[in-house]
Order: sequence, then structure tokens, then C-alpha cells
Amino acid sequence: MKKFPVYAVFALSIALVSFSSCVPRGESPSNLVLSGDGAQSKTPEKPRFRRPSGGPAVLLAMGESWAARPEILADLAAEYGRSADGGSLRVMRYPEDFKVEGRVRLSALAAEASDSRVSTVLALGCPEGTFRELLRIRNTRPGIRIASLLPEDDPLSAESSSDFVVDQFADKAILADETGSGLSDSDISFLLLAAALAAEKLDAGANPVPILSESLLAARKASGKKKYALSWRFEPWIDSDSGLRSFNHAVLDMRIADAAGGAAPVSGGTAPDEAPEEALPGGGLDE
Repeated sequence: MKKFPVYAVFALSIALVSFSSCVPRGESPSNLVLSGDGAQSKTPEKPRFRRPSGGPAVLLAMGESWAARPEILADLAAEYGRSADGGSLRVMRYPEDFKVEGRVRLSALAAEASDSRVSTVLALGCPEGTFRELLRIRNTRPGIRIASLLPEDDPLSAESSSDFVVDQFADKAILADETGSGLSDSDISFLLLAAALAAEKLDAGANPVPILSESLLAARKASGKKKYALSWRFEPWIDSDSGLRSFNHAVLDMRIADAAGGAAPVSGGTAPDEAPEEALPGGGLDE
């Protein structure tokens, strides 16, 4: 058996010790890569999200007033993962992602939703006329779930094109807010997650208002925000002219209820406990 010189063994030991000292504590050498010039760098870690990749996709369309607020994607991205990172969350920002041959067209939304992997469409503050594209999506893909949040379309149009609609109770403080919503980025982020979870649970013909309420609990559990939005509640939207309340249109009331547990007015000055009989199944307003 051939013997190595003592000085060769000593040199090899010094080299191994030197390499080990370059590895950060707690890091394995397998996590390090060498660049062309011999410099060491960590292998980029893949973003983590709670849902497995390759699952049904969630398509979020954001109106112009929301498109410049990337923080509102935080909870959805943590749950579903961004598509660029291998996740199932797709985002369209108006107007830049709605351009077709250089022109802004709302039809880009229906084109994106035609992908069979898209199971849920969330439309947040999308411009007037979006309901037509949502109707087109509904007609071509009946099984898809559609939610309109803070829509710019009129209530009846939004209701006719969506499984559920969410507006916000507008008191004086909210009306005085420059954004017109009084909702922080964290609030919108949490609301989007709750809406996506509600859409997953919603069966055809089911009343979405109680499911939305349950989704707040699910969103707290999924996000780890156990005490977030404890004062939030959903109530049926009430038409101020007819006094009828909607089956699939909910109003988010963020105010804290009074000590007696009384419900605040949700629309047109009508309180929930003063509202007419329950809406008939089938969506839209009672007739």
C-alpha cells in the first residue's frame, strides 16, 4: 500500500480546516455554491407558502387605486404563493396588465380567466364596466367562483356578475378619508384572504354572508393573526330606495358594536334588525 508523505497529509488537514471555517455557523457546505471567481454564496431559498404549488389558481384583478399598493398582497401571497415563485396567485393590475396591443381593454381579464387552472377570480376596486367581463367569465366557465370587492360598478350589475359582492359601511370618517375606504393595506390584505377562503367554501346557491363571516375566522387561523379584525362583521346590503336586502351583496362593518350589542345601520339608514324578510335564493334583490 502506497504511503502519503507526512507533509501532504498535514497540508490536506489545513485545507479542510480552512474551508470549514468559511462556512457560517448553522450552514451546511451543501447550501453554498462557488462562483466563477471562487467566491462563496448561499443557494437562493425558494419562497415558502402554505398551499402546495400546482393547485387551483386565484386570479386577483386590482383597480387603479389599489394597483400601486403591493403590501395588500401579503396575506394572499403567504397562503397561495405568487405565480412567479411557483405559487398559484396571479395578479392583474389596472391598467398596465390590461393592455392588448398597446390599448387598455377590460377583456384581458376574461382572457386570463379562461385558463382552466383559475378557480377563483377576485376583483378589487375594478373600473366601471368590469361586470361585463365577469359575466363573460361566468357564461364560459360556470364553475368558477367570482367575488367583487369594493366595485365601481353599480350594485345590481356587480351582484349579477358575482357569487358575492363586498362593500364597506360608509360613515363620515370613511367618507372623509382620501382613499375613500378607510381601509389600511393590512385590512385589505386580510379581507382579500378572507374572500378567497370564502370563495373556496361557497357552494352554488348558498348564502355567502354567513360564509364570509366564517371566513374571517379561517383567515385568522391561516395567517396567524388571531386577534385581527375582531370587530368586523358582514351584513346584507340594503337598497335605500326599496328597503330590500340583497342575497349575495354584503356590507363590511368595521365599527365596534355598542355595549348592548345593537347593530349599526348598514345601508341607507336601515339597521339589520329592522330589515325585511330574508332574501330569496338566486342572487340579487328580493322582488
